[in-house]
Amino acid sequence: MPSISRIVLRFAILIALTVAPVPAQTQSFDIAGFTPPQGWKVEWPQGKVAMTHIDQSARTYCMLGLYASTPSSGNPDSDFAREWDQIVRNGFSAGAAPRPASGRTRHGLSYREGGAGVGKGASYAHLIVFAAGNRSLTVLALATDRAAFGARQAAIQGFLDSLRLPAASSPGVIPPGREGTRAPVSRFTYQIPAGWSRAESGGTVTLARVVDLGFGVKRDYRLVILPLERIAGTALETYHALWRRVIGGIFLSRTHPLPLRVRLPGGAALFYDGDSMRLRQNNSEVDGFLYAALDGVMVAPVLGFFSGWDDELDRALRQFFHSFRLPGGPGQPEPLFSPLEIAGVWRSSSSTLANWVDAFGNYRGDASVATGETLTIRPDGFYESQFAAISSGSRLRQHDVGRFRVEDDVLVLSPNNPGQKQSRYRITGAGRSADGRGSFLLLGVTRDDFPFLSAGSKRPRAGDLYVSVR
Repeated sequence: MPSISRIVLRFAILIALTVAPVPAQTQSFDIAGFTPPQGWKVEWPQGKVAMTHIDQSARTYCMLGLYASTPSSGNPDSDFAREWDQIVRNGFSAGAAPRPASGRTRHGLSYREGGAGVGKGASYAHLIVFAAGNRSLTVLALATDRAAFGARQAAIQGFLDSLRLPAASSPGVIPPGREGTRAPVSRFTYQIPAGWSRAESGGTVTLARVVDLGFGVKRDYRLVILPLERIAGTALETYHALWRRVIGGIFLSRTHPLPLRVRLPGGAALFYDGDSMRLRQNNSEVDGFLYAALDGVMVAPVLGFFSGWDDELDRALRQFFHSFRLPGGPGQPEPLFSPLEIAGVWRSSSSTLANWVDAFGNYRGDASVATGETLTIRPDGFYESQFAAISSGSRLRQHDVGRFRVEDDVLVLSPNNPGQKQSRYRITGAGRSADGRGSFLLLGVTRDDFPFLSAGSKRPRAGDLYVSVR
């Protein structure tokens, strides 16, 4: 199941069905010059270039993603393995990197390439990593299957042959204006929650609230506001990079952040996740969170340290983040979710055990109910839902097929049956589980139905949890 970090599934494939592809012409991105394959739709989502080809008669697709370059280790095989882990395994149920083969374009650029089935065989991913001095440049091809990739081999090779790379590159040009530089914390505004104190030191701001429960027991809540940074790559890439750098430097944690996502009233996106973790400094256990408010240009990282929990904590967090206003207002933030990011086969089930009783407490019947649903979201824009509910006295089955679309953070299902109404679900999270072994999709009902800001992906507390079947 795809949930993409640095992955081509961030690209809007649904638009490709209705918008004519742009003519092939020489273009530039990051350190590369290139010519898109003739007849392929070209998009420029933040931090990458997406090229898509769909054969509607054969019902196959292939997508090429050209990513911003990254520092090279100097070992091409190590660079390939690293990019496979960060791009493919970060978004798919996929095995270890395949043994790469060497290749060379007709203009002499060398690369390592290799592919494998991903998403339990639902798709085929082929990774190509170029060496460019002290940088490496990555291209990912994602196709319906290996045959669909092979059918477009000539077009893909033509694109690879068109690439022009410098012999050496520096991080300062990747991409322009996104070098990860920091800005003073005073460049954005927020409201201090009622009852919280504020202290500033060394360029960071700490908001704190301590609750004395008596008998020497206290609850300690702290938010540490770090300096603004420029977004580097996609919003999801930026969040994962912050997690590795900030959380990894403070906590001993094996948590793989989902993260959960919310659109703030000010227009920025809030990515967040957390878990109970141990501090490296003294091995004490605390709930540690990383919040990142992103507006398409800048990111405001905020660390949360929570010792204990109460209802007031989540109210304070909502007040704080709802008041967030980044410098100059929101830029052009990415949609919170893309259609292909939630593609996959998902299953949800629930059961309730209950009995009917009269006013005197006498048993009057079984009121237990069990439900189950399998939701299939396909990369070609279609969906299928199979729902069943069973109680002691009745059984209900429903089978829907139709088209779907994603509106920022809302999944819209439009059944083919004209007598059925559209269904709308708020998407809260999609991606790998906290242990990295599985994937899930979290769907709520309304825009106000989202997890507590003090809850992580391990305990989202809202919406229906759909587990990836394959």
